[in-house]
Amino acid sequence: MKILRSLSARMHLAMGLSSLTVSILMLAVFLKLIPNTAQIHAENRATIAESVASAVTLFLRDDNFKNISEHLSFLIERNSDLVGSKILRVSDGSNVVLGDEAEIDRIFAASYDQSTEAASEQGTYSTRDILIVPLTRGGERWGEVTLVYSPLEYRGIIDRLRSSVYTPVVFTGFIAFLLFYWYLGRMLKQLNPSSAVPGRVRSALDTIAEALLVTDRNGEIVLANKAFSNLVGISSEELVGKSSDTFKWELDVGKSDSSAEISVNNDSETNDNDNEDEGLELPWHVALSTANIVQNSLMWVEDHEGKRRKFLVNCSPVMGTDDSAGGVLTSFDDITLLEEIELELIRSKEEAESANDAKSSFLSKMSHEIRTPMTAILGFTEVLRRGYDSDAQSSRKHLDTIASSGEHLLELINDILDISKVESGVLEVEEIPCKPYIVAHDVFTVLLVKANEQSIGLNINIQSDLPSEILSDPSRVRQIITNLVGNAIKFTSEGQVDINIYTETAVDGQRIRFDIVDSGIGMTPEQCDSIFEAFVQADSSITRRFGGTGLGLSISKKLALALGGDIIVTSKPGVGSTFQLDLPCQVVEGATWMSEAELVAMAEQAYVDENSSWRIDDKSVLIVDDGVENRELLSLVLGEMGLTIECAENGKEGVDKYSAGEYDAVLMDINMPVMDGYQAVGLLREMGVEVPVVALTANAMKGFETKVLEAGFSHYMTKPIDIDKLSALLGELLDGHKELVEPKSKTEVVNMDIKPVVDTADETDELFNELTSKDARFKPMADTFVEKLTGLVPEMLAAIKDGDMKNLALHAHWLKGSGGSVGFKAFTRPAEKLENAANAGELDDLAEPMEKIQELVKRLNPGQSDEVIPKSAAVKSSTDVNDIASASEESPVDSNSPIYSSLITGNPRMVKIVEAFITTLKDRLIQIEQTVADKQYDEVRHHAHWLKGSGGTVGFKDFTKPAGRLEELAISESYEGMNELVSEIASLTARLTVDVPGDEQDKFDDSEPELRKSA
Repeated sequence: MKILRSLSARMHLAMGLSSLTVSILMLAVFLKLIPNTAQIHAENRATIAESVASAVTLFLRDDNFKNISEHLSFLIERNSDLVGSKILRVSDGSNVVLGDEAEIDRIFAASYDQSTEAASEQGTYSTRDILIVPLTRGGERWGEVTLVYSPLEYRGIIDRLRSSVYTPVVFTGFIAFLLFYWYLGRMLKQLNPSSAVPGRVRSALDTIAEALLVTDRNGEIVLANKAFSNLVGISSEELVGKSSDTFKWELDVGKSDSSAEISVNNDSETNDNDNEDEGLELPWHVALSTANIVQNSLMWVEDHEGKRRKFLVNCSPVMGTDDSAGGVLTSFDDITLLEEIELELIRSKEEAESANDAKSSFLSKMSHEIRTPMTAILGFTEVLRRGYDSDAQSSRKHLDTIASSGEHLLELINDILDISKVESGVLEVEEIPCKPYIVAHDVFTVLLVKANEQSIGLNINIQSDLPSEILSDPSRVRQIITNLVGNAIKFTSEGQVDINIYTETAVDGQRIRFDIVDSGIGMTPEQCDSIFEAFVQADSSITRRFGGTGLGLSISKKLALALGGDIIVTSKPGVGSTFQLDLPCQVVEGATWMSEAELVAMAEQAYVDENSSWRIDDKSVLIVDDGVENRELLSLVLGEMGLTIECAENGKEGVDKYSAGEYDAVLMDINMPVMDGYQAVGLLREMGVEVPVVALTANAMKGFETKVLEAGFSHYMTKPIDIDKLSALLGELLDGHKELVEPKSKTEVVNMDIKPVVDTADETDELFNELTSKDARFKPMADTFVEKLTGLVPEMLAAIKDGDMKNLALHAHWLKGSGGSVGFKAFTRPAEKLENAANAGELDDLAEPMEKIQELVKRLNPGQSDEVIPKSAAVKSSTDVNDIASASEESPVDSNSPIYSSLITGNPRMVKIVEAFITTLKDRLIQIEQTVADKQYDEVRHHAHWLKGSGGTVGFKDFTKPAGRLEELAISESYEGMNELVSEIASLTARLTVDVPGDEQDKFDDSEPELRKSA
């Protein structure tokens, strides 16, 4: 009953009309107005049987037996359902079968039940499919004719349906229902009460933001606008005729004590007395029953997306002719957003109050944190200014305190900037190749001193194979590990701190993990939950005992999340803590997985590379640049690498010089007079020149590198030239090797008068040269630059006055590249602005950069050569290691005496590196001997080249000459003399030692305890 009432009027009408149609057909069947096809078939078969009996009787009378068979064959051919016949002569029992004998037998078998008593009398009676016609002659039985028809009893479902007299009735009823339903839908649409509303009125109602609903006295929807249709996800046409109670309405009884929500039972029958009162609580029910307006009812409903929305409901009854309500107009005003805004305001108020408390706490902590180092800086600065220090040692101590306090203050400022970037969403992380073990090892090396100061151990442990490189942000990874390890050391008074590195496979792929394990004070679970909040530490006593702002862990957590990882902490009070940095392990294409020994060797090699410089012997380079200071700088720097240098002032001169000589590489500026770099390199490539040609350009705009490489350059470097990058590039291109550079002593560093480069508009101090402050040999070059720039400024001013933007852009371009190259980087930015403005013709933008350049020119000071220690002298005074090495060359040495490594003598920490070299050399020596014997010249050259570079790098320069000669023989594939060189190398290998000379043993012994502690 409930289901029927839920059906629409259209469905009721269609079902009623189709039922009437079926009833009419059933009456026709009862009155036999609809023929029975099976009965007609049976009657037709009986008629044929009678005609056969009559015809055959006539044939028997004339003794015409032949015509009987012909007559029956004709009947079989003419009647498709007549399968065949049998003619039986009783006198002799003979049979004549006409038609398909197998099919006849099958029909016989199917028609007669073999299990009955009639089986013995088979053929003595007729069935619906088998008709037996007896034949008489002369008053006596002559025989019989059996006619076999296709079965009328259909076995398939379709055949049975077709044979049933009721099938047409059912079919007609079903088709009639579909047609009636479609037809009534079209007709009822025309008769829809909502169609009585003019189209322009409906359009107006659809534009109203409020949802509108018109229901009749039965609660069925008569009209719904587009807003209500969108709310429930049903079209306006489909809503017509639905009950308004179909949807899940919930009343909000407001702020009264009985603030329960009343739901309407959608499955309840509207006429049930039990639910009548409950239904009247809906506002349109109240309006309908009382014929009064109902205003400002609050209701909830679930929209078609499943979201709960709140509405302010107003109902107005539509009065009929009998002064009773014939329907209700209901409007729904969506106030969900207002509710959310109200809640958001409450939350914002709470957050503002919390932020105000946090601000007060932050200012209090910052005041303490900033004032502490500032007190030391200002106090000891005042001591030095007033001359209260008694001696140089006291002054040095005060300066150290000022420096450490300044570094602490800088770290604090950097932390504040980092946390502000993270919270404002402007912090960006890179995804570039990163060597995870090298990053962790660098942190270990830096913080080892701090751990030693606290007399605790600091270890780095590799617990699984690690990839050599992953994609991440190395600077941010270093920052996180530094924070975590620094914290662990700070809160550990005894015991040790371990850095454990390993990889694991997780659900989302491979992960690399850094576990920072300490034996410090530990934390409770509650403290672990709060330590990643900004400005929060485990408790107030932590701040009193150890200091700090509580920013480090907060920044580290957010950086880890930005890198796609996380930091997880586990701790136990009094036992220690473990901070796990978990990061994605996205291995760089081509990177390898390395064992612990390989990773340690890579770290040691990285240290050597960091403290080594490139050496390239027997190679020549042509420098083509119109800037004299650029040529001087490159000549000086590249000359230090052992290169032979030739210079040219423009592209044409460079092409001519290359044609007249032989060079292994060319460094060429782009913008030059007479012939620029593009034209020059094009001519060189047309001449068949294949050596590397490196472009030197001040253009750093995106896309310029494509133009440079397409012009014929093999590589490019941007100005100001990065000497380290240029050296590394030439070292790789020209088959160079690295040599260890001994660091300067503390005495030298203190004595050097290094002036900072100041680049502030209101500064009046002298602008000192960065290069001459470190090495006096750059001073002539700096002097030349200052002299040229001083004369160039009037020309630039005249170009501005005359509007000559082309020359002004050329001068600015020169200054942009040359200024930084010769040690005056302060000119780079204003010169770039001036060049851009000149090229764009923006006259109004010329004044500011030109004034800046003039102000910088007035402050220029190329350097103080009298106060700077020459590099050659500094190196000689800083260490006697080279004297040891050179002594072996200048004075006769016992062929059995040990060979010492200058690397260990200068730095006892390099023992492991030297030991690793000796072990590798002994293994390679066997390979060298074998490849020489087999005359595998490429392999010999490879081993000799390695020995030539690595031997000098680890402090065994005795190998440089024999390895170099062996490499030359291998290149020329000259076997003669190779065995003698291999014997010399083997003899030198046997004399290698990791000890130090006797006169250096005291220094080594002083460093050895620290070495053992770090190891």
